[in-house]
Amino acid sequence: MTAKDPLPGQTRFLDMIGHELRTPLNAILGMSAALQEAGLDLASTEMARTIASAGEEMTKLLEQMLELARLEAGQEQPDIENFDLPRLIRETQKPFGAQALAKGIQFDVEFGPGVRGFVKGDRSRVKQALKTLLGSAIAATDTGSVSLLVMLDDDIFSLTVADTGPTAPETGDELTVAAQGHQRGDGLGFELLRRSCQMLGGDLNCAANNTRGLAFSATFPMALGTRDDGNTGATPADRDAILRSKPWRVLAAEDNLTSQKVLELLLKPYDFDLRFVDNGAQLVKAFQADPSDIILMDVNMPVLCGIEAAARIRVYERATKRTPVPIIALTANAMPHQAAEYLRRGMDAHVPKPVRREELAGAMARLLSYQAE
Repeated sequence: MTAKDPLPGQTRFLDMIGHELRTPLNAILGMSAALQEAGLDLASTEMARTIASAGEEMTKLLEQMLELARLEAGQEQPDIENFDLPRLIRETQKPFGAQALAKGIQFDVEFGPGVRGFVKGDRSRVKQALKTLLGSAIAATDTGSVSLLVMLDDDIFSLTVADTGPTAPETGDELTVAAQGHQRGDGLGFELLRRSCQMLGGDLNCAANNTRGLAFSATFPMALGTRDDGNTGATPADRDAILRSKPWRVLAAEDNLTSQKVLELLLKPYDFDLRFVDNGAQLVKAFQADPSDIILMDVNMPVLCGIEAAARIRVYERATKRTPVPIIALTANAMPHQAAEYLRRGMDAHVPKPVRREELAGAMARLLSYQAE
């Protein structure tokens, strides 16, 4: 075991915490979303929105804590891919520009001469840096301006966000990423971004912005890429067209009654033939008696777990020469190594709890698109 190898007990603890917290969050977010669509009076709808907002914030904090723990345990690795950098920047910063306009503050975006097209780098970390730094800067700035400067020089990417928020201290230990992140109410987010930059071989720094405000700079390696003219993925309209093309037969295995109700509400906009079973053994029996078009399956279930149920279904399909049915793992087990294990053991996709309708619909449409052709 090396210095960066996670301790077995540490990994099990993270798995347990993630699972135990995601299950009630799934109910909170699912039910609050249903209440907002239930045609209640304005006061009740606003209360449902408040519950949903708090649930989203709790989910964000959970994700940040688990990711920070994975970084400290050496479980996170760079995810290098080819992508259009200017396009990603423009799309990600757009809602922050709207927020700045609503507050009456100036918002400027500047691209350096090296930021021209496709690059090879960690796309998710670029978005993380943009969202963390722009969100903090706009929240902290009541008057004046927020600026974003994006540079790519000698294979080093830098993203600098400067604002005219609260005046920074002149000197001392207070002018640090940790101290200023905590002061701005997002200490965990800033620490996570700093660790992410360091994992990529870069860093996150903080400096005074002239006489007022702060400037945060995230830097990490990034190489020039090549243009990719391939398919960029289905639009929401494309996904809905696939999901509404026929009354798809959906078999769902979920032992938690609240989670069953949440899933039923999430799929209500579609004309699915939806059946529920309570465990993996019932799932295998139901599928053999009446095969479905797609299976949605929890993993931690009594009698027979989701992994073993998927294995038995694959054995049955091979024995009967059936086309493999798409299986989506819907589970509170959302750690990267768990998702990879489910795909290795015969499932086709992984959607973590709390389940979002858009994410689930996208996964279902992608897997059902081959049958819709």
